[in-house]
Amino acid sequence: MRRRLLGGAVVLLAGCGGGAATVSPTVITGTPAVVSQPLTVALHGQPSRSFGGGRWHVCDTGTVSNATTLLARDVRVVATYYDHGVVDGQTTRDDAASNGGALGDIPPGQSRDFTACGYSRNEPDRDVVSAAPAP
Repeated sequence: MRRRLLGGAVVLLAGCGGGAATVSPTVITGTPAVVSQPLTVALHGQPSRSFGGGRWHVCDTGTVSNATTLLARDVRVVATYYDHGVVDGQTTRDDAASNGGALGDIPPGQSRDFTACGYSRNEPDRDVVSAAPAP
């Protein structure tokens, strides 16, 4: 009896002002092959930033695309905010439910637009935004 596991994921990252970076496929122990699920994040323009309450509110807008033949389940967008190369703020999968980063399932060959927001103590000079299906 042969089983196929379709839960592996490859995450592509997009940094503000940069192109997408690729990551090696995830190896799933106990399966006969490597299963990958590439999601592409494309940011649209510069993030919006506003200061209030002693911190920066940062919103990134973009599109997550699923270029595979597999359904990407419960896709979430997360961001890490850097100030002079140091992590100064970040969002999590749990935050995505309330900050615009919960995209739900993305069928094969389709995409979803998003505007996801988070907070940083200092004004970030670089945002790194990624998307991944449920683990």
